[in-house]
Amino acid sequence: MKTRCFYIRLLLTFLLFSCVESPFEPNSNFDNDIILFYTREINSFFSSIYTIDLNGNNLNFITKGNVSYPIWYHGKNKIIYLDHGNLDLVFKDFLISSDQDCRIHINYNMIFPRFSRSLNCIVFSHRQGGISQIAEMDLATLLVRNIGSSPNHRINPVCSAVDNWIYYSEKKDSSYDIYRIKEDGSDLELMLSDPIYNFNTFSVSADGSLLVSPKYFVSMDQTEYDSYLVVFDIASKSVLYEIPFVGNGVALYSSLTYNNEYILFVNGIPNNFAIPRNIFRMRIDGKSLKQITFFENQLAVRPLAW
Repeated sequence: MKTRCFYIRLLLTFLLFSCVESPFEPNSNFDNDIILFYTREINSFFSSIYTIDLNGNNLNFITKGNVSYPIWYHGKNKIIYLDHGNLDLVFKDFLISSDQDCRIHINYNMIFPRFSRSLNCIVFSHRQGGISQIAEMDLATLLVRNIGSSPNHRINPVCSAVDNWIYYSEKKDSSYDIYRIKEDGSDLELMLSDPIYNFNTFSVSADGSLLVSPKYFVSMDQTEYDSYLVVFDIASKSVLYEIPFVGNGVALYSSLTYNNEYILFVNGIPNNFAIPRNIFRMRIDGKSLKQITFFENQLAVRPLAW
């Protein structure tokens, strides 16, 4: 076992140092947005990971199984995803064969992972004593530690590509609010809150300037709901746009394209997995709404363009 762990760490180290970490450049090849996402099959434990372009063309199948939460890692050739069947964190390079994927075994319930380029870590949520907390895995040492602590559920940690702020949702009373915190648990700040509406499954722009979040309310019997997409300027701490969503369900899993031109999101009702969910895009001001995927028996989850 010790020998196996040594080679796993050695392989991960090689993977990390083989990636050239470029600075944030708005005019880089990320402008040619490719969307990474996964789908859950209705009435099945199986999920599939795909990429697709911003116009809804070139759907590319990557893998299938008990997998979830793919994230971009150092460019458009490398991703990380969770393999729940084997309790592995999988580092995949599209330029090499799948049998050379690097796998790191994890012995805890990791969900909502995101890669932080500036901190060189993966931030994620996990259950601890029945409460969801946020944590980080240092990719240089593979050590895991919590980021602050709270008696409330903390989920969906996200970060930009340029700073060390970690944003997350925390449930106080009946709804989720958005906070940000530093890696060491200091400088806790409230960003968005509402006593009735939830701010959850949100994201932060690559350049750290904007936050985009669903703002939604769903009744207990799921017969009434109201939904918006909120674009929030982080520097001024002000709402730039609050865009009503009129469609099937509410807007969920919002994110921004790399150049902050488009919002990506899926439609659905939280905790209702019997109705298909699809990916939509719209301009940041709410104009030019376009449906990108047309699944009939799958639920699209968390589209990411960077």
